[in-house]
Amino acid sequence: MNAMTKVACEREQSAGLSCGRPSPRRYVFLVEGLNEADLLVRILTPFAVAGAKLAALEFNAGDDRAIARLRVDGLSQEKAEHIRNKLECAPAFTRVGFGWTERREES
Repeated sequence: MNAMTKVACEREQSAGLSCGRPSPRRYVFLVEGLNEADLLVRILTPFAVAGAKLAALEFNAGDDRAIARLRVDGLSQEKAEHIRNKLECAPAFTRVGFGWTERREES
């Protein structure tokens, strides 16, 4: 385990999470919020902190609302659910959807 991974693992354990292996699932998150200047940063921050690997991002903004669809690899189920809970509790977001698909190897 390298030093960065060890630090991340210690941080997860202090938050009550285990350092489980990443799931073979590709998690899909749908996040809607008010279209504010920092909305995308607020959406992406929990994924960066968790060490998730972003496979795809779609972001559509209107005058007052915006929606992001993220496909994410490299998360255990526990971490993915933790991110979902953090997003659901954040006042910046009006709706959060969460699911998964089986990850396919891409050529």
